[in-house]
Amino acid sequence: MIDNIKKTIEDMQVELRKHEEQVVTTKRLINQLCVYAKMEQMYPDSELEVSSGAVSVQRNSFFGRPLTGCVRDYLEMRKRSNLGAAPLNDIFEALKAGGYDLQTISAKGEADQKRGVAISLGKNTVTFIRLPTDDWGLLEWYPNIREKKKKGGGENGSGGANGKAEGDAEATGEPSGEPADAPGLSGEPAVASAADAPVIAAVAGKGASV
Repeated sequence: MIDNIKKTIEDMQVELRKHEEQVVTTKRLINQLCVYAKMEQMYPDSELEVSSGAVSVQRNSFFGRPLTGCVRDYLEMRKRSNLGAAPLNDIFEALKAGGYDLQTISAKGEADQKRGVAISLGKNTVTFIRLPTDDWGLLEWYPNIREKKKKGGGENGSGGANGKAEGDAEATGEPSGEPADAPGLSGEPAVASAADAPVIAAVAGKGASV
């Protein structure tokens, strides 16, 4: 039930942002007409800026939660609001707004905390991706990049040619040392050839004399 309410709020924020853009456009037009009529402009520059569209993070919604889950939720909220990937500063401010305990990252201040967040996101290449614009997004949003990463990770995995050969040898029971027909391996005496007969006879005679 709560998730449905949150989704409704986010959808309404998107609609509100559209109306705000229309209002700003109308104010700019009025100011242009004022200039044309040599009148003082009616709206200051501060009212001619479209809202940055920052996603509203519920207070304490990130408290006690892991960093990965918090950032993922925030990026998904931005995606639903048609904002997509976010710069590190926005992610950091969202974590603070949501009550994430940044002291667990660093106790030295915001600069080190922000750097720690960036390092954590950079290490989690399975979930997050850093774009050329330095914004951060979810890897699942970019299926082509995700497939390239999967293929690249499988090329150096185990089970290569050497591994297969060793596995096959174990499966067939073949020894890795001398060939199976080498003399003496089976424990049976080797069969003598005709050329060895004189040597055998001499040894036998010597043994008899002893």
